[in-house]
Amino acid sequence: MLRQFIYNLRNTKKSTERAWVEINIEHLNQNYVRLKNKLAAGCEIMAVLKADAYGNGDLIMAKELSRLGVRAFAVETVDEGITLRKNKIKGEILIFSETPETQIVALSKYGLTQSVASLEYAKLLNSTRQHISIHINLTAEMEHLQGNRIGVEEVKKIYQQEYTRVTGIYAKLTNEASTQLEDIILTEMEIEAFYSIITYLKGEGIAVGKTHLQSSYGILHYPHIKCDYARVGSALYGLCDGEGQFKPVLSMRARVLMTKQLSDGECYYYGDCYIANREMNVAVISIGSADGIPKGLSSGDGYLILHGKRVPVIGQVCMNQLLVDISQLEQVAPGDIATVVGSEGESTIYLNDIAMESGNIADEVLDRFLKCFNQGIIYVK
Repeated sequence: MLRQFIYNLRNTKKSTERAWVEINIEHLNQNYVRLKNKLAAGCEIMAVLKADAYGNGDLIMAKELSRLGVRAFAVETVDEGITLRKNKIKGEILIFSETPETQIVALSKYGLTQSVASLEYAKLLNSTRQHISIHINLTAEMEHLQGNRIGVEEVKKIYQQEYTRVTGIYAKLTNEASTQLEDIILTEMEIEAFYSIITYLKGEGIAVGKTHLQSSYGILHYPHIKCDYARVGSALYGLCDGEGQFKPVLSMRARVLMTKQLSDGECYYYGDCYIANREMNVAVISIGSADGIPKGLSSGDGYLILHGKRVPVIGQVCMNQLLVDISQLEQVAPGDIATVVGSEGESTIYLNDIAMESGNIADEVLDRFLKCFNQGIIYVK
């Protein structure tokens, strides 16, 4: 039997009467196993939990990933890291953004690891005389040894500081998601430059600490990279398709309100007036722009899944409703469930699909959804 966790303590029936968001823990488990199997030997997943784990719930994700064996996490801010620690999340927690001087003491107090992208900031951390673990960020278009943002001699100075302790070093690949030849060439140069810097530092007798270079697309496109960690966010939560390898952890669903058979030229008012261009069957779905659905999905530019098949959005996305063409389906009835994002049967709609179809970016679409549904999220395992 499925175990359901109601995020806002509302009962399941009330939460799913109209439209809702589901978080599927089993999909997280499956995505984790697939990613783990792609990594080079000895490389571990560093789970990225920033922005509430991309809207999936950072504490729920962290606890489940800890159960699966993840011992390294990354967040954007020190406050996010503190929240994890206060909820007994163990292992390394890397803070991507520079922590303000007024909060630096929290890094030591909660055992958090700070990302450092400049010698100046490293000196500031050291000046507090707090014992702080840091990871050096070499991110830049590393076309040659000196192409990194900090500079190799400054990196050496960071390793030599008295109070801060370098436990890792990393970079972000500029275009790892691209399959264009020129981007692949640049990425391979960045990978070579990163390894060159690591080799040089080791040659100077420096214990460099944990290394990490890949994120989600880096694992998919450059699985040969050998590092200690791979930073994984979007693929872990199924926000990118990865050629169908990953399932969305977050699904968004709504109900069929009514169905209607239309004649050619007939106007059907459902909040907006849609004029049929042929004989067709349509269904009104109980979700709209007020629920975060982009207006750009109107008039055939977007799709939903109904009865396991994709059906096009027709007419305009209204505030609380939208219309889909169900002419190819049979026996659609009020109360049936339509999937806006997620999987049903053999069909899947990814957040990236919604973004591309509506002319937005995935982060923006996700932000809209979560602002509308933070009071109706269901966790399913």
